[in-house]
Amino acid sequence: MIEIMEMETLEGKARLIADTYGLDKQLDIMLEECAELIKAICKYKRYGDTKNLKEEMGDLRLTLMENSYLLGAEEEIREIIDYKADRTINLAKEAGVIKTEGE
Repeated sequence: MIEIMEMETLEGKARLIADTYGLDKQLDIMLEECAELIKAICKYKRYGDTKNLKEEMGDLRLTLMENSYLLGAEEEIREIIDYKADRTINLAKEAGVIKTEGE
């Protein structure tokens, strides 16, 4: 059960929503939000609509948090994100896109 204090944080709110609706429902919502984000990206590229793009990014981020929690994978996903960020930075450095100090 979510404590009242936890509900004041974004993570607490995401967990409350997740616990309320469950994994199956939240996976369906995540699929829908992915599709909506794809459409928002297209509208941004075509018309420069940032409002809808930001809203759909927020919706997807929330559903990602909910499903990460429901799968018991929050820490593992943080580690994956950290690894992938480091890998991308290293590839960019190797390609000369990111300059390191002294170059």
